[in-house]
Amino acid sequence: MRTFDKLTTKELADLNHEQVEAYIDITLAQEGIKKPLNVNIDFPDFLKPIGNIPERDMFVYEVDGKYFLDIKSAEKYATFLQSLEMVRKDYDYDVGSQYHYAQNKTHERPSIRKEPVYSEAKYAAIKEQLKQFEAQKKKNEKNAKSVIEDVIDYEAIDKIKENIRNKVRSAIEFFNKANTAASQYEKYFAVINDKKKTIATLCEVYGIDDGDLKSEITRIVNTLKTPGEITEV
Repeated sequence: MRTFDKLTTKELADLNHEQVEAYIDITLAQEGIKKPLNVNIDFPDFLKPIGNIPERDMFVYEVDGKYFLDIKSAEKYATFLQSLEMVRKDYDYDVGSQYHYAQNKTHERPSIRKEPVYSEAKYAAIKEQLKQFEAQKKKNEKNAKSVIEDVIDYEAIDKIKENIRNKVRSAIEFFNKANTAASQYEKYFAVINDKKKTIATLCEVYGIDDGDLKSEITRIVNTLKTPGEITEV
């Protein structure tokens, strides 16, 4: 992998958004500034540590937003919904939303989803425990966030980000300047009729002193086919 400081001006100018962000992260890591890897995992009850929230003690079966205590009732409701003749209310955008019409709709059998929940009795018994658990969880999250913010040097991060983005902007600006200047070549060549002198005049007109920029303009000009050229650079 080539490090950011080894990229050519052309490679800098060709970087896309994701590549710039990747180079920022890599440069930060090289400077000893690590990104926190925040992973939020909601483990199922049977994998949660002992002493965590109490396990749910029953299941419900959900069909199209309705809940049932047994699978047979859920299946009957799913079959009932599938048997109904339904339509969808629609309208044509180019006619107007006030002119609705009924469009035939095929109603597929809705899926049945099994979901663990607390029974009403168990929830009442553990409600205060759950409140304490949520309060402690929020406190832990707040403390963890505070620790992360304390160890991150935001000023250093912003400085590296701006440095990389400035270099990429400069590279893009470099090639835009070269192409814009070279696009004026034929106008001046028409009165000077000498490639080398035309390029020199072009750079003088636009106040271009940078050697690399002059070389890039010359390279672009050399790709042009201008009739009547009498001198090669």
